[in-house]
Amino acid sequence: MKNIRWTVIGAGGIADRRAIPALLLDPKNQLVAVMDRSEEVAKRIAEKYGVSQYFSDAEKMLKTVPCDAVYIATPVGTHYELATQALE
Repeated sequence: MKNIRWTVIGAGGIADRRAIPALLLDPKNQLVAVMDRSEEVAKRIAEKYGVSQYFSDAEKMLKTVPCDAVYIATPVGTHYELATQALE
């Protein structure tokens, strides 16, 4: 099976503390980009996990970065819109 290329929307908070470290436990998972509405947070998380691409705009990331899976770690009320964008 090929590697799974992951992007993360809402990279601060729980994604940084739990989800990203858990994803990276499996060597088949590859973190390819992170997004947070705060560019500073996105940059810090990208540097922490050795990711070269970070964004403060989810739509731009989804249109720019080829990926196989998207982890959405934003408030629940935003999940529908973000999941729809990711699926498109």
